[in-house]
Amino acid sequence: MNSKALALLLVIVFAASLTAPYLGSAKAARAQQVTYYGPSLQGNYLGELPPSQLVSISVFLPPRNLQELYLVAQEVVNHQVKPLSKQEVLSLFAPSEQDLEAVENYLTSQGFNIVYVSPDRFSVMAEAPASVVEKVFGVKLGLYETPQGTVFYAPEGTPAIPQQLEGTIIMGLTNRTSFMPQYVVSGMIRNHTVIPYSSNGAFGLPKPMQEAFAGLYYTPADFEGAYNVTPLLQYSQGATIAIIDAYGDPEIYQDVYMFDQMFGLPMANLTVIPIGPYHPELGLFTGWDIETALDVEAAQTMAPYAHIYLVVAANNGNALLEAIDYVVSTDLADVVSMSWGLPENLWAMSGAYTTYPAFYLNYAFADYYFALGSAEGISFFAASGDEGAFDFTPTTYGAVLFPSSSSFVTAVGGTSLYVNVTSGYLGFLNTVGSYEYETAWSVNPLYGIEVASTGGYSSIFPKPWYQFGVVQGNYRATPDVAADANPYTGFVTIVTGVPYVIGGTSLATPLWAGIVADIDSYLGMRLGLVNPLLYEIYKTPSLYSEAFHQVTFGYNGYYLAGPGYNLVTGLGSPNAGELAYAIQTILETSKMLSISVTTYQPGSQFAWYMYNTTFEVEAYITFPNGSTVKSGNFNAYIFTTQGLLEEVPLSFNESSGLWEASVYVKPGSPPNVWTILVNGTSGAYSGAGATDVYIGVGINIIYPIPYPYAPPIPVNQPFTVEVYAMYPNGTPVTAESLEAVFYGPHGATFKATLLPTSTPGLYSGTATLLYPMPQGTYIMYVYYAGPSGQVEGEAYEYVYFGEAVIVGYVLTPLDDGMPSVSAGQTLTFLAYVVNPWGLGSFTSQVMVDIYNLSGYLVAQVPLQPAPYPLLYYQIGYFTVPPTMPPGWYNAVFVTTENTSTGPLFGYLNQSFYVAPASAQAPLIVIPSFAYENQWVQIKAYILYPNGTPVTSGEFVATLLPAQDTYNLLLLSFETGVPLQYNATLGAWVGYVQVPSIVSPSVYLGEGLYSLAGPWDVVVAGVTPTGLNLYPSVWPIYVEPFTYMDPTTLTASNVSALSSVTGSGGVLYNVYFPSLRLIGVNVTLVNSEVGQLTAINSHVSLVNCNVSTVNAVGSTVALNGGVVEGGTVGINAVDSNVIVKGTEFMDLGYAFSVSHASLSVEGATYINVGDIATDGASALEQEVASGVSEAISQLLSVTPQSLTPRPLVTQLPSAPAAVEQPSQPLTTLPSSANTAGDALWLALTASATALASIVLVLLRPRRG
Repeated sequence: MNSKALALLLVIVFAASLTAPYLGSAKAARAQQVTYYGPSLQGNYLGELPPSQLVSISVFLPPRNLQELYLVAQEVVNHQVKPLSKQEVLSLFAPSEQDLEAVENYLTSQGFNIVYVSPDRFSVMAEAPASVVEKVFGVKLGLYETPQGTVFYAPEGTPAIPQQLEGTIIMGLTNRTSFMPQYVVSGMIRNHTVIPYSSNGAFGLPKPMQEAFAGLYYTPADFEGAYNVTPLLQYSQGATIAIIDAYGDPEIYQDVYMFDQMFGLPMANLTVIPIGPYHPELGLFTGWDIETALDVEAAQTMAPYAHIYLVVAANNGNALLEAIDYVVSTDLADVVSMSWGLPENLWAMSGAYTTYPAFYLNYAFADYYFALGSAEGISFFAASGDEGAFDFTPTTYGAVLFPSSSSFVTAVGGTSLYVNVTSGYLGFLNTVGSYEYETAWSVNPLYGIEVASTGGYSSIFPKPWYQFGVVQGNYRATPDVAADANPYTGFVTIVTGVPYVIGGTSLATPLWAGIVADIDSYLGMRLGLVNPLLYEIYKTPSLYSEAFHQVTFGYNGYYLAGPGYNLVTGLGSPNAGELAYAIQTILETSKMLSISVTTYQPGSQFAWYMYNTTFEVEAYITFPNGSTVKSGNFNAYIFTTQGLLEEVPLSFNESSGLWEASVYVKPGSPPNVWTILVNGTSGAYSGAGATDVYIGVGINIIYPIPYPYAPPIPVNQPFTVEVYAMYPNGTPVTAESLEAVFYGPHGATFKATLLPTSTPGLYSGTATLLYPMPQGTYIMYVYYAGPSGQVEGEAYEYVYFGEAVIVGYVLTPLDDGMPSVSAGQTLTFLAYVVNPWGLGSFTSQVMVDIYNLSGYLVAQVPLQPAPYPLLYYQIGYFTVPPTMPPGWYNAVFVTTENTSTGPLFGYLNQSFYVAPASAQAPLIVIPSFAYENQWVQIKAYILYPNGTPVTSGEFVATLLPAQDTYNLLLLSFETGVPLQYNATLGAWVGYVQVPSIVSPSVYLGEGLYSLAGPWDVVVAGVTPTGLNLYPSVWPIYVEPFTYMDPTTLTASNVSALSSVTGSGGVLYNVYFPSLRLIGVNVTLVNSEVGQLTAINSHVSLVNCNVSTVNAVGSTVALNGGVVEGGTVGINAVDSNVIVKGTEFMDLGYAFSVSHASLSVEGATYINVGDIATDGASALEQEVASGVSEAISQLLSVTPQSLTPRPLVTQLPSAPAAVEQPSQPLTTLPSSANTAGDALWLALTASATALASIVLVLLRPRRG
């Protein structure tokens, strides 16, 4: 999720009663009271919303025949019936046309503009100025600001819902919403390295607190290869994917085009469908532009030819539900990707719906869309979450995200992917990879909150039929599957024209959506809900071992990864090609029966039944060939939150073609969700199917509002508990009282009695946590006791008492994707504490209690107020002792403060990993010296403690001045380049560019000589399992010359080059391995050149070092400097050569001239065989012949179209498998290039033949 800021609670405004077509008794009960009720606002009042400000509202109309829907959905999933047509959906489940038109007509008559109408008649979105909205709903809209700085609008009082909107759900009177995207940005890519977000985790602290950074980033080809999607890519031609996001990206088409061009993908087949007003610029302010670009580009990576529908909701609240509605009602796509969600423990409701404060269908209403979509054959994927087992709440209970927890959605968790690069270089974004290794995306405490793959158990959905035999417990478990999500092994994404590295389950979700879209097309059928197939593969070891990568290492703050299914990564990550085969095998060879289940009770609109009543279980059972099963042994097993309740036999009804049984709801049975599992055999065939029902009174908790969406509740201070209770038929509960019970730490409990108010069904009371009861998180259950005195209805939410630990950092020595520490290394703890009144940063005492996973207290670390620039933080240190066993540990920040209401305590859980040892880099191979602007290859040999090579991990090489090694962390962000393992070399390899006055970097603006001198190459990183490679430093000397690749200068490009390194055709302090000049006037000053060739040019060399000069039809003047190392120093044909004060050394001949004038003054000769050749030697004749032929070619060449070569200011091409990457720096006309190449070949051929011109670059002389 973006920036890890506090999410805001979804405030929904509901209508107050229900008309006869939906709940007959509800209208009579509520006709005299049509009101609004909502939670209190948490924010400072800023003033009234401007009257002209447009406000968007949504009006939802309830569906029909929900129970039949669930049966049909399962029948489609089980391939017992064909997907429903749009007309069938409308006739079976949609509200009537008359109801829809009545809502539209009323809104229009009041001045609203209808901006969207659901094709299935479920919803209407309308827009009007604030003044109109205020008039219709009888309330002023005010602007408020939260303590975290978020500004929103909301009603200043209680709205009055118009009678004309009875029986509907109204959303939008406030834009304080909750569904949040699930991405994490590592940073942007600039100059082959990652520049982090300034607010990203520990890097956003006032000063760096760690040693070095290490992270990787992958291209589409890496993901295609790692997850074996390549064999399926061709099948994506017929696939369709719907991506649902809010607000959008104003440059989505440009971003995707740039992405496709950068990575060689086909042009995206992208269609943007706005739901409501389309203002994508709002995506820039909310961060949804990043989510949008990531989703589209990741999905296209896996399915490059698919038609991608980007369905953009007008906001991240009501409009997202309407976007789901649109996709389902239009049967828009085969697969849907949703990278957002809200923790379940914030719903605070039980039952299928409530009639107060309005008709509200709870999570069952949202789940309706997914069931309906499954009935159409649509596959839904949703992000499991990015904040570990707690998911940014103070408890793991119910912390999983909805919609990923829906039984009709595939929940996608996160991993850390390590790719085996088979070609290209990571830093140059041109890699192709295959699968190497994978771990869970484990807890990263560097963000101040736990960041990891969210997983755990649902608190509202029972265990679905496909998880029986796989998952322990009685609740739905998430995630189902996983893919790469660690931002430190992130995905290169183009957002508003800039390449970013992004992770999160927002990445994993569209990756999986794209893969299943490919498989749909490969099989030629829509799979719909894929979960039953995935779990069936899991139960077949031979298929599972091929179709999935098991993820066995990792921890999300509460749950460990391990073999098989786990609550961090689910079944694992995909081997897409094998997964397609496995699904095909299951479909073709399975002898399993298809069983679809529903329930029925006369007079019940929903599958919601009261005690002392009977409901019918109906199952449609078929053989694999589609024929109906009429004989066998089948039973209905009733599972509740407490396990198996009873077993009821089913019998076949010939007239209906269904297997049926009756279930009596006995008093004393657990309330809320029951799972009805139908299981049995017919001959050699067996199967299972299930459905959910809701039992007992429904309770909607209105107050209190949980932290962090409201301040913590102080000790010894009364607070209000308010709920609404109703029977399944919609009538309010009439009881003497309800009871709220708070279950807290160490078995602590306290209670509050809730008494009826003047509003039927509304119960209110006060509660107080009295000191010395433990503080922290309590689970508040509200109970209704029936006539028998036994519980017949309950709902829950969490309540947090005490102080708030806003953030708690555990800073490891290295900033990487697997933060860890080893014996002898030090952890830094930082905490920011606030009490319920906004104080406490300095007056609170903070202690970090370190526990192992067995719950034993290992150590305690006291924190103290930190000095500037860490003011308001408290800080402490812990050095890991040698006796501390390796493994995962929980670090609990515990605060204590004495206040006027009594002592306050606060708690925040973090985690870290103690590695058994460290990795080593005993050898790093680099040149002893390099030039500024030169690309230098680095080869690092990284070993485990036992001496075996490390072949996967995150390792970065940083080049920095020796005197700046203390600033390694910042510079590793700015200049570090990722390394990759080369199995042939047995080394980690990468290229780093030496900074210069012409290469953009953090050193831009530095002078030539200030960049020269002693530098260091530092390699640091971590293995996948947490073994740190602490910074390994190796020296390199940087020469004060700007490196230029072998270059040809002509009149067309010499000015561009000289403007970078000099002026007016004068080049200063440059180094060329070789330089060709054609028809130019150039002066080189204080420079070095390997081989210089001048054709029809005027060249001056002032204090330059040259190995060989070849001149044809040119004037060459040498003033000072050295000519050394070649067979012949100066070869001149038809040229004028002027030498003054130049030193010749280590040469066979100083000069070889033909038809040339030679003027020499003050030259010295050291170790030169002869000063000049005598006359027109065979050497001269051969050179002259070659030159003559080359000049003829120059005159007769036909211009050709050549690929332009980039200027020096552009990024270089990626290096091939050579020591020094080639980077052409200039652009030549095609004719000059061709002729120059011919002349170059002629000269080099003759030189090779007679060894008179040396082409090998020798190390220049050092002054």
